[in-house]
Amino acid sequence: MSTKRIYVGIRFPRRMGEKLFQIDETLFTELGKRRVKWVDPASLHLTLFFAGYIDRKKIEKLKGILFNVAGSSKRFNLYPNKIGAFPSIKTPKTFWVDVGGEVQVLEMLVKEISKQAKKAGLYSESFFMPHVTIAKAKEPIEIDGKLVEKANKLLENKQVFTVTQFEMIESKITNKGAIYTTLEKFPIK
Repeated sequence: MSTKRIYVGIRFPRRMGEKLFQIDETLFTELGKRRVKWVDPASLHLTLFFAGYIDRKKIEKLKGILFNVAGSSKRFNLYPNKIGAFPSIKTPKTFWVDVGGEVQVLEMLVKEISKQAKKAGLYSESFFMPHVTIAKAKEPIEIDGKLVEKANKLLENKQVFTVTQFEMIESKITNKGAIYTTLEKFPIK
C-alpha cells in the first residue's frame, strides 16, 4: 500500500511571505547562497502536526479528525516575531522565525489535534515550538549577533494576520527540496 508524507500546517499569507523574504535577503547578503538553502516564500508554513508517512486509510481518518477540530475552534491572530535557529543562533543548522500573538490559542489547537490523532492511533509529537523554517545551513557556519539584530529589526512592526484555516499538506522530498501540496483545507469558525 502506498503512503504519503503528511503534516498539518498553517500557510502564511502572501504579505507575510514577502516580509520573511526580506529577512532572507538580509541574511542572504551576509551568508550567501552556497552556504544556506532558503525556503521558497510560497512554501512558508507553521507546522501544527506531523503525521509522517501514512496510507490512504489513515489520511482519511486524519481528515475526519481535522474537520471536527476545526469545527470546534475559533479564529486567532498571529504575527512573525523574531528570528532564531536550531541548535543555536551562533551555530545554526536551521533558521526559523517564531510567532507572537495568540500563541496560547495556537498551542491549544495543536494539543487538540495531537490528542485526537493519538487516540486514533496516529503518531503524535510531544514537543511543539511554534516556528516557521526560513532556511537550512548547507555547512557549519557562525553568525554574528549584529546580523540577527539587523534581521529582527525587519519584524519590529508586528504584521498581524488572522488564522482562518489550517491545511493537510503532502510533503514530497526531492533532491531539489520539498514539494508541498495541499490535500485539504479545514476552515476555522
